[in-house]
Amino acid sequence: MQNQQLIDYINQQLQQGVPIDAIKIALRQSGWNENDVNQAMSAVSIPHPNSNPNGSPGQMQVKPKSGRLVWELLILIILIVAGAVVYVLYPDLAKSLISNLGI
Repeated sequence: MQNQQLIDYINQQLQQGVPIDAIKIALRQSGWNENDVNQAMSAVSIPHPNSNPNGSPGQMQVKPKSGRLVWELLILIILIVAGAVVYVLYPDLAKSLISNLGI
């Protein structure tokens, strides 16, 4: 008899990208017997790394990355440019700010 809790756990781990072998090892170390683990694995649809329902075979689908890194880099560049502009346009102000910081 298949254990739905075990099947749900395996599906969750696969969705998070955990390799099948790592899931099996973790389950065995947690006390699940090998027969139950194998039955649950056979009930789960295991994705193949080269399969892509939206593309051609052998072509992995690339997920878009978060835009947060782009925003962080943009802010960093703006701060660097602003610092350079202040240093060039107001050299006395920049020197006094640097001396006040003790650098």
